[in-house]
Amino acid sequence: MQLQMRGRVQRGCRTLIRKPTEMLLHSNLCFETRDIFTYCAYLSELTAAETLNRSYGRVLTMGDMVLDIDGVFVPRQERAKKTYEKILLSAQEILEECGIEALNSNAVVERAGVTAPVFYRYFKNKHVLLAVLGDRLIEAQNDIYLDIANQYNENENSVDNIEVYVLETLKQTYDLHRKFVGAKVLLAALRAIPSLSAMRLKGNREMANVTTEQLMLIRPELSRNEAYERTRVAIEIGYSIVEMLLDDKRLPRMRILEKAAASIVCAYLN
Repeated sequence: MQLQMRGRVQRGCRTLIRKPTEMLLHSNLCFETRDIFTYCAYLSELTAAETLNRSYGRVLTMGDMVLDIDGVFVPRQERAKKTYEKILLSAQEILEECGIEALNSNAVVERAGVTAPVFYRYFKNKHVLLAVLGDRLIEAQNDIYLDIANQYNENENSVDNIEVYVLETLKQTYDLHRKFVGAKVLLAALRAIPSLSAMRLKGNREMANVTTEQLMLIRPELSRNEAYERTRVAIEIGYSIVEMLLDDKRLPRMRILEKAAASIVCAYLN
């Protein structure tokens, strides 16, 4: 069963693209604006070109598409969105059934029932496709983390019952990965492929910064560096346990998660 999740699509920029000689910088790629206009005109009628002010990265909108992660063209029209999602789900299914070695554009277009030009309309290559999937998974992980952190702040803001919140975070994170098609292979790719590893590291650091602030409220004697180090260790323990359970389904899930929650609290507080 596919877990339906909406990724962060439109991400911000500080300037409006006005001249064809200006440059659009996005992630690690640098495009001349005129090249993007030419490419868009080839794909579809160009009806708009403006940057949007959002919280992450830089983006250029063009007609029915939005330029997002590393040159990904994300559709805005419903029919195109369905095709885009079909391509992503097909890639997830290949990862789930055959592993990352079997993932290539030919395999994806065959399973999705689309043509190669349609695939390349949205994705530069399979690594960009993996980056989109990785971004969705990381964002979903972080959403769980932030939601439970907010619940903790509203209800406790002390060491009492903190293990309950940690256990709930682990349970929801495990359920997320179990439902996200291809998550096990994607998690391995997020560690092994340098560009994806940077995404994973960035997401973990963001969550560590949030939790560091919480820890300093209940352990004010700690320096920020010490609080941050404890938080990073706790986060890595959690994700490692989730991956272990995905790898070995014979293990007793709840008992392992309970032990992990106790270990995380120990690393976090002591």
